Amino acid sequence: MVEEGNFREDLFYRLNVFPIHIPPVRTRKPDIIPLVNLFLDKYNEKFKMKKYFIEAALSCLVDYSWPGNIREMENTIQRILINSNHDAISEADIMANLNYDIQKASHIPGTINTSIKGSLEETEYKILKEAKDRFKTTREMAKFLNMSQATLIRRLKKYKI
Repeated sequence: MVEEGNFREDLFYRLNVFPIHIPPVRTRKPDIIPLVNLFLDKYNEKFKMKKYFIEAALSCLVDYSWPGNIREMENTIQRILINSNHDAISEADIMANLNYDIQKASHIPGTINTSIKGSLEETEYKILKEAKDRFKTTREMAKFLNMSQATLIRRLKKYKI
């Protein structure tokens, strides 16, 4: 900008006492969850909400490449909180607000999003994943989902949850 005449050279040298290089957030995976929680707290307070991310949703956020860096992350968190109709933010909420590859996120082999079978598997996976995050035992999960424990275990194995 100095070379183009868009920034004063004397001001550049005054500000350039101690240059700080901060790598992009996509290269600092351990920093993503603390940053997400920072923005979550900020917008929960601002909008008087008590929303939170389930574990699977946090995994999606960590896996995402964040091409827009921290600004994209903050805007995305704000958009998710505003658009979500429930307190527990799930993978589906994340995927609805990011250009996120659902195949990668859900780890469902062979899912084709345009087919009925693929859509049903995708939905079943999300429900099972959310139940797993919510309950400690397969017995509690099965009771909540109104299915036998044996069926639940078969489906958990099917989706490698």
